[in-house]
Amino acid sequence: MIKKMRLKFFTVTSAIVVAMILIFCGTIIITTKIRNNSEAKSSLNRIIGMFEVIPDETGETVKLQMNDIRSFAVILDSDNNIIKKPNVSYYTEQEVDNYITEILNGNTPTHFLITKKSLPSGEILVAWIDRSVEIKELNSLTLTVSLIGASSIFVLVVLVWFLSFWIVKPARTSLDRQKRFISEASHELKTPLTIISAGVELLQKQKGNNTDTKKWLGDIKRQSEKMSDMTAALLSLSKLDETNTAIKTEFDLSQTILKEVLSFESVAYEQGKEFLHEITESIIYKGNANAVMQAVAILCDNAIKHSGDKAIINVTLKKQNGKNVLTVANTGSKINNDEIPFLFDRFYRGSEARSETQGTGLGLAILKLLAEQNNWKCDVKVENEKTIFTINL
Repeated sequence: MIKKMRLKFFTVTSAIVVAMILIFCGTIIITTKIRNNSEAKSSLNRIIGMFEVIPDETGETVKLQMNDIRSFAVILDSDNNIIKKPNVSYYTEQEVDNYITEILNGNTPTHFLITKKSLPSGEILVAWIDRSVEIKELNSLTLTVSLIGASSIFVLVVLVWFLSFWIVKPARTSLDRQKRFISEASHELKTPLTIISAGVELLQKQKGNNTDTKKWLGDIKRQSEKMSDMTAALLSLSKLDETNTAIKTEFDLSQTILKEVLSFESVAYEQGKEFLHEITESIIYKGNANAVMQAVAILCDNAIKHSGDKAIINVTLKKQNGKNVLTVANTGSKINNDEIPFLFDRFYRGSEARSETQGTGLGLAILKLLAEQNNWKCDVKVENEKTIFTINL
């Protein structure tokens, strides 16, 4: 439980930290790119304006000396022949001509931003700006921001990982105390319950056939047995909580489950219920044999207790998609679909329809812990008054 809590805190906090850093870095890169595009478009508009408003003495547009080495502009006639172009000191005439030819042929360099405008005289003004410098700066900025962001994510995630241990420390201390209390209390209760049960049996033999006395003593005996079962379940839960790993060995899964299932046939028969089993033979499994037997006992006991009169209980074990699938189903279900999310909660005993059913409400909670420790997938569903528990081993 503590491990899950710590992992959940680590996952959620790390996701928030990563999201915030990514948003921050992305905002810097995107806003820089938008600003560069805006400045490039403004430069093109200035170039167009200069060609439109500066005439020479004859009324024609002058040849401009382009001081901005990244900007170009030419005027073309209707046949795409160059009529006027500026004097450019950074590029040679041949380089400018090559760029113009590429643009006119539709092979615009990726680092150019281009605009075209038709003039009243029928000529075409083509202006462009070389953005290679901005692109290099943006790439450099992207690399720098990415490295800083990645470093920040790594450092913060490591800090969150160590912080998660500190955050759950009070909960771990509290849970350890709770586990210790349950374990010690369960041990202390075992002796008086045993004495009470033995005393009741002795009194039942001595009091003869007194109906009222027999009834009271019977009630006491049943309640003491119920408390004994609960004490044993609490001890089992406490041991499972303290165990982090399960000891795994290879064993015959089919025989192990079959032996456990057969012990419940007489119990079902006494209650007038039909108990069936279909176990695939010779399935070898590497895992915890005691955990498997405990899980089968819990499911069989649960199926007998929470099924109606003349119910049919069916236990199957088979290979399916490379997995060992154990299924325990019973007809005459007393479980509603609304109860399924709560079935594995501790001390949950169901609706009023099952309030008289014997049990501690801890069996399925123990099964849940067993599944978590052994990496089993446990599922339950109710269909047509039939409850089906499935475990993928």
